[in-house]
Amino acid sequence: MKSLAVFQMSGIYKDRDLRECFPGMDLCLFDCSEERGTNGFCDEEAKNRLRQQIVRMQACLEGEDLHTEEVPYGVHLLDNGNYHYLSALMTERIREPYTLILIDHHPDMQPSAFGWEVLSCGSWVLNALLTQKNLKRVFALGVEEVLKEEALLCVREAIGREEYERVRKKISFAYPKPEEVVGGIYLSIDKDVLAKKFVKTNWDQGEMTLSQLEDILRDLCTNHKVIGMDLSGAPDETVLQEHPEALKESLLIDAHLIRVLQASSCTRQGVKGWNSLTWGALNK
Repeated sequence: MKSLAVFQMSGIYKDRDLRECFPGMDLCLFDCSEERGTNGFCDEEAKNRLRQQIVRMQACLEGEDLHTEEVPYGVHLLDNGNYHYLSALMTERIREPYTLILIDHHPDMQPSAFGWEVLSCGSWVLNALLTQKNLKRVFALGVEEVLKEEALLCVREAIGREEYERVRKKISFAYPKPEEVVGGIYLSIDKDVLAKKFVKTNWDQGEMTLSQLEDILRDLCTNHKVIGMDLSGAPDETVLQEHPEALKESLLIDAHLIRVLQASSCTRQGVKGWNSLTWGALNK
């Protein structure tokens, strides 16, 4: 039986929905909904507590001792986009050179009002670039055009010209050529990149189609070693009040994207936990 790590941050996930959408999987549900200082921003105390949860998550996925230092292989669900910063807490554990592939309607590189040092859903990529020595390249795909230049201007203002020139060389909004990727890739997908006809999130959304996202995943997995992947962009309570079916739709998209990865050649390149998933009705 293979495992799927689910971070319950907002309290949105229901056990029945998870088991219905991910049949045959061993669900590792980590309930962090009572944690304070985590919605949108992550203060230092919350950050350390969440790091402990990530260690437990790793043990659940790998069946190893809680003190393991292995990177977070496999797939992780991160709740809605307010908690996308969890990606930074997981990728900081990667002990080899790697490339981050961000698929998101937003660049997540804009420093908050409190500075880039404060980890937030809108600044976590910049935080990773400035603190993770093993992060060599970032390719941000699906970002709204107007937000690209805006984000770079904010980064330059926040960190200064000299540091900006160093960081800027690592950032690209273009699709990666194979020779541009350094090491394995970590995929971080916020479903707000998709048009609303496919899924409804608590952020403004892009116009990418589900088939376009599938093509991107297939190509990336065919050409690169995948270290791991996380998925955010679940609806929040406000969205559910208007669209009660939005959570089920979001989870089915998650399951479908994981199934796309399983069916691609990435499962032959060493992504732990994806080789023998059982999908039941999702394969129909």
